[in-house]
Amino acid sequence: MGTATTARSSQANAIRIPPGFQIIAHGKTFLRVLNLIAELPKGKLLDVPAGEGAFSFSARELGFDVTAGDIDPAFFKVAGVECRFMDMNHRLDATDREFDYVACLEGVEHLQDPYQFARECNRVLKPGGKLIISTPNILNLASRLKYFLSGFYSLCPRPINEFSHLPVFDHINPMTFYQVRYLLHSSGFRIRRVTTDLWRRSSAAFLPLYPFLRLYSIRTMRKETDERQKRANREIRAQMNSLDLLLGRTLIVEAEKTGEARIEMVAASDV
Repeated sequence: MGTATTARSSQANAIRIPPGFQIIAHGKTFLRVLNLIAELPKGKLLDVPAGEGAFSFSARELGFDVTAGDIDPAFFKVAGVECRFMDMNHRLDATDREFDYVACLEGVEHLQDPYQFARECNRVLKPGGKLIISTPNILNLASRLKYFLSGFYSLCPRPINEFSHLPVFDHINPMTFYQVRYLLHSSGFRIRRVTTDLWRRSSAAFLPLYPFLRLYSIRTMRKETDERQKRANREIRAQMNSLDLLLGRTLIVEAEKTGEARIEMVAASDV
C-alpha cells in the first residue's frame, strides 16, 4: 500500500510545469496534455517540437522513455534525453515503428505541410500507437465572432508578416477541428478523444445561440450523398457542437494509429 501511494504521489508531483524551462504552449495546455499522457501505459515517446524540453522532462519524470525532436536541437536543455534534428515538414529522423506515442504541442499550425507530418507520425508509431496534438481551437464561439468581424481568428490576429524569414514562429496554417480530423483520418489514424485545456468566458456568452448552431450544422451537412460520410458527419457534428469545442481555447486531440498512411492518386477521368 505504501509503495502504491508513493508512486501516485510521485506521478502527481511530475504533473507540473518544471521550473527553469520556457514552454512552447500555454501552461494549462501543457498540463492538460501531460495529464492525458499520464493515463497511458509507459512506453517510448517522441516529443516534437521539443523546444527547451519542458514536456520531455515531465514525461520522463512520469516514467516514459523520451526522445525529443526539434528544428533547433541546440535550444534543448534536458540532460540525459536525446534531441534529434527534426524538420516537421520533412522526413523525421526516426525508424519505422520506433515509438509508442508522439506528443506534438502547438506545432501543426506552424507547418507548411501538416499532411507530411501526419504521415511521418504514422510511420514512426507502432500499430496502435497514439498521437496527441494540441493546436489553437479557431472554431470556439469567440473566435468565430472575431473572424466574422475582422476576418482573423483568435490567436491569428493579423496578417502573417510576408517579410519575415522566421515562419516557424507564425501560425501560418491554423486548422479547424474538421480539418484536423480529415488530416488524421486520411493518414491512418482514428480520433479517440477530443478535449480542451479551458473554457473561454468570452465564448460562453454566446451559448444561447447553441440551438441555432446545431440546426444550421445539420442543414449544412444535409446534402452529403455518401452513406459512409453521412455517418462520419453525424460524429463530426456532435464533436463540433460539444462544449469543449464551442468554448475551448485549445483543441487537443488524441488519435490512434489504426493503419498505414497511404496516398492514393485518382485520375479525374476515373471519377
